[in-house]
Amino acid sequence: MTQSSEPPRPIETLVLVLADLLEEGADLFLEGLPTSLETSPGSAWATDRAVWKAAYESDDVAGWVSETSAIYLAESGHLLRAFATLLRSHRVFAAQDVIVRSVVERVGHVNWILDHRISSEQRAARVGLELAASFYTYREALYLLDANGGARADLRTKARAQQRQLKKWFDVAQPPEDECDDTSAPTGDVRRWVVGGEKFLSLTASAEFALEHGCIAKIAAQGTYAGLSGFSHPNVAFSREHRTIDEGGHITFRFDREAIEKAVRMALLSFADGVKHWVCYFDSDQVRAFERLDDIADRLDTACDTTPPS
Repeated sequence: MTQSSEPPRPIETLVLVLADLLEEGADLFLEGLPTSLETSPGSAWATDRAVWKAAYESDDVAGWVSETSAIYLAESGHLLRAFATLLRSHRVFAAQDVIVRSVVERVGHVNWILDHRISSEQRAARVGLELAASFYTYREALYLLDANGGARADLRTKARAQQRQLKKWFDVAQPPEDECDDTSAPTGDVRRWVVGGEKFLSLTASAEFALEHGCIAKIAAQGTYAGLSGFSHPNVAFSREHRTIDEGGHITFRFDREAIEKAVRMALLSFADGVKHWVCYFDSDQVRAFERLDDIADRLDTACDTTPPS
């Protein structure tokens, strides 16, 4: 980005403007886009759905794609609203990085599933893995919490039924439970399965999918995610970047305008990219959505006193 010749606006004013832009971006998806998914016959969604019905004699994959992509973007939208509230409170600290990281993770999974560069079969395999992994981690949490046996049994039935679908529709490779012992039983950890040639997306890799259209290369995206994780997790070394001791000897934390601007830009523009993937795939009011998202991006540049590179 190149700096404007105008003097930067006071940070107290800036954070309020940024908060408004975060909420406006969130509102576009949460309140401004249709949820019925009534799309044109020529949409990627309609094409994939027809392929899946013919190949799998089921509409389940279509349901997985629509639910997963919409839910993750809705969650991201509410996270943007939380970020806006945080900025208005003038109490940022580590919560800023937790929010941004959560948005990047969710958008990355949406972009991975809705990636226009893959086939209908690959998309089905990816979303199938996404649901299977979701079942797996949820069941693991219930087990560790010693949850009600009936609830766990019901969830196990649903998870195993979905795994049977994957094994019926795709070539599924299950590595040994003990990676050092090829004779051990196949692993039940679906996050390690290979379904139709597709591997489950790691959280670090999700950052690559969320940030690639922001001209952030693979290694840089991985590094960005590592930084967000460092500030989100307990880490004394990362904390030192923002930690100070005031005159009274109290521990305080400060985020300068550059850190706040970068965090808002990453959260808002990655979210916008996810929404663009969504509207393009489902053919849902593309022109209006793109115009509004691009306008928000332009006003974000203005608010941060920067202009896009030529």
